[in-house]
Amino acid sequence: MNPMAWELELNTARTLLLEAGRISLDYRSKGFLTEIKDDDSPVTEADKATETFLVERLSDAFPNDGFLGEEGSSREGASGRRWILDPIDGTKDYSRGIHSYSNLLALEAEGEIVVGLANHPVLGNLYSAAKGHGAWHHAATGSAQQLRVSSIDRFGRAVIGLNGINHLAGKYFSGSIPEFLEQFWAVRCFGGLEPVYVVAGQMDAFLSVTGKPWDYASSKILIEEAGGCYFDFDGVSSIYSETCVVCNKALEAPIRSYFEEARIRA
Repeated sequence: MNPMAWELELNTARTLLLEAGRISLDYRSKGFLTEIKDDDSPVTEADKATETFLVERLSDAFPNDGFLGEEGSSREGASGRRWILDPIDGTKDYSRGIHSYSNLLALEAEGEIVVGLANHPVLGNLYSAAKGHGAWHHAATGSAQQLRVSSIDRFGRAVIGLNGINHLAGKYFSGSIPEFLEQFWAVRCFGGLEPVYVVAGQMDAFLSVTGKPWDYASSKILIEEAGGCYFDFDGVSSIYSETCVVCNKALEAPIRSYFEEARIRA
């Protein structure tokens, strides 16, 4: 791997995502309007302003790249690359004044996620990864620490996260998921912060039942560069599935087995 590969993109994205976090904090302090979209999810002035800022600045830096954004900033590019962004992941929390939201940004090149970042502005934590360069935590102090997933190898000592208990109903695994989760040491719902906690080794697995590419793109490269695994409930490693699993290597096989067996029993 070229030691300089993706360095420009990663550094540019890191700078812009930190500023995106400041924009969201500014709106948080002064107040904002919230609308409800057709899918019953909220969108705020801060979502729109943050996405506009990121698209404009990334377009200046990489004019041939395309975009796929949650708030509609989607266009094809001429480079075979596109930036995938969720300006505020966790808008429900953000709109209610809860700190567990993040700014997400990733770069897809020729169909592969090669750069990914997650910024938690209230907590002062930025996580970044690039293909072949590892996953890193950047603190507000300016220090950087390389991240590795945990080595926890049994459910009874593992912490697992979910993107929402309310999403578990009406699925092929709904009847068995309570018993599956009961095996874990702890189950947590942190409003979407769980994937980076898995990347950092603070949690061990995360399940998302409903999501879009902009929800998942950053998590995929972050977890893979931290030595973990990314796959959907069908076992496929794609951000274009509605579901995803983010976990350490030791728990990959038993989690895959659970979904395989649940599908057979359904």
